[in-house]
Amino acid sequence: MEDEDDLLTVAEVAERLRVTAKTVYSYIRAGRLPAARLGRNYRVRWADYRAFITPPPAPLPRSARSQKERIAELMRRSHL
Repeated sequence: MEDEDDLLTVAEVAERLRVTAKTVYSYIRAGRLPAARLGRNYRVRWADYRAFITPPPAPLPRSARSQKERIAELMRRSHL
């Protein structure tokens, strides 16, 4: 297992995601994948890579949400 602070190169991220380095750069530019610039190169923290590949949690079923949450969602929708 990798240490959370280990750094991956763009090429390593691309290989793990099975995409091109150009695609990884586009994720970085779009802000979808946090990265640090070291000189002319980017590095991605292992923790940020893991967060990127981890799917977001599924929403709760309607019956499990509180009345307060349903009201908040209705308010958000009405302002769209």
